[in-house]
Amino acid sequence: MQNERTETRTKRLIAVVFAAVLALGLFAVAGCSSNNDEQVIRDGLTKELDVFKNPTKESLAPYMDSLDSGTMAQLDAYGIDIVEFLQHALGKFDYEIGDIKVNGDKATAAIKVTNVDVSGIMNKAMQDIQTDPAIAAQVQDIVANGGTQKDAMKVVFGYLYDALDAATETVTTDTEITLTKTGNTWDVDQDSMSDMLTGIYGNFA
Repeated sequence: MQNERTETRTKRLIAVVFAAVLALGLFAVAGCSSNNDEQVIRDGLTKELDVFKNPTKESLAPYMDSLDSGTMAQLDAYGIDIVEFLQHALGKFDYEIGDIKVNGDKATAAIKVTNVDVSGIMNKAMQDIQTDPAIAAQVQDIVANGGTQKDAMKVVFGYLYDALDAATETVTTDTEITLTKTGNTWDVDQDSMSDMLTGIYGNFA
């Protein structure tokens, strides 16, 4: 019964983590306008995508304010660090910015993203955790010996992170995002982000 509760909490926490990551809003602004809009867009997208490619506490700091306090409190209660999660989930992430076409105050950018199938790997790892008696016993022993659910989650997420780190097969997704210029700034149209986020997070977006 205790193991089932841990499993349920883990699944909910994974969903919360992904929701929090998607709420970071890393592509709110592509850059300020100049005489060369195409280059400005390319430079702005490169800056944003590099945050995914090398997620650190410092690089993510400007975006963390977009997370609501309730979500952060829930993650903190179980010892889940967004930055640590991203470092494992995006360890194989890469990208390539292709053609950028500007037409007045509208633009499109072709972006190819590559990453491991984060969703598939974590689902498979969860199945392995659920069916491995040694892991189940380890979690049960933690709780039985006075450990907290935070302690148990640390063990479970450790296995999930190990699975992400060990993954070598990647998936490449071709996407196109649209941008709109408002004043002197190019903003990414958030509705066009779905396919790219799906590619980045391995069909979890």
